[in-house]
Amino acid sequence: MRTSEFDRMVAYVCALMAGVSAICGGQAAFGAADPNAVWDPATHLAPRWQSVSLTTRVENNSERFDPCDLLPDLRYSRTLSISGEVDITDSDGLIAFTSDVADVIATDETGRVIHVDAGSGFSIYQGIRVDPARAGRVAATAPYRFSTSIPLSMSPNVVYPQLIGRLEWSWYALIASSYEVVDVPFKVTQDWVPLVPGMEILVEEASAEGNKYEYRIQARYNASQIAYVTWSPVPVRAGQLSDRMVIETQILNAEGKPVGSTSAGYNRSSSASSSGSGEQRTYTLSGNGTCADCCTATTFRYRFAVNPYQQEVRLVLKDIPVPSF
Repeated sequence: MRTSEFDRMVAYVCALMAGVSAICGGQAAFGAADPNAVWDPATHLAPRWQSVSLTTRVENNSERFDPCDLLPDLRYSRTLSISGEVDITDSDGLIAFTSDVADVIATDETGRVIHVDAGSGFSIYQGIRVDPARAGRVAATAPYRFSTSIPLSMSPNVVYPQLIGRLEWSWYALIASSYEVVDVPFKVTQDWVPLVPGMEILVEEASAEGNKYEYRIQARYNASQIAYVTWSPVPVRAGQLSDRMVIETQILNAEGKPVGSTSAGYNRSSSASSSGSGEQRTYTLSGNGTCADCCTATTFRYRFAVNPYQQEVRLVLKDIPVPSF
């Protein structure tokens, strides 16, 4: 659904209230404990531009090359490219986000509209990525990157913009209505273990000794009920969302804390593969880790997003400089 003029007015008011940048979006029920709670984008996201570049292109539209032609048919065009990031200041409720912008509107410093682009309309989502803890810093949610191109008029009667006074665009998010956690002992299972309706797992390998652990898990699931969210972009259709999405698999110790969370030099790696056709799928997850307390692994924790829904979010940036010639 395209943003209505009323929604654009709401976005504009939000931008004025927030200052240099603002985010506005619709409201929807969120949270199992409080059905009246809402997911407010302004408390979760913070956009910022990073770079602006200007490209001038010259095309020769003459039918044939003639070195004596003093007036070749040339076509000039200029394009402004803007790239930036949206910091995820609070990932609670956010499952995934689109990798492409849509419904772009840009104005110059006087408020004159210089670009409108409806976008492709496809919903290609990618899951949230967490940068692991490193020396001197803790684990952090990685920002998502965006970019857009704005063609600039070459007409001598059109004033060249000094600023992009206002840039706004739509971004689509998958939001969890609530969460569900299922714990399974960190040990090999002889039979398939049901986790939630439509999904069961078989732990083929689970070892923890010295300063390391290793595991391998097979999962069988019904794709109409369960989906895995990864960092790799995947298409998602509104109205065809699964009942639950696997958003995280953790390794916990006896105290219920992630192993390596308090250890320096924690290294881990994992790999996954999927197979199957139709609604019946198989997902294989394997991994290993080394850390001071990795031998204390006792539990696999599966975290599910329940009843996810798609939400349009309107983002706004102001006063972006335009390169001069």
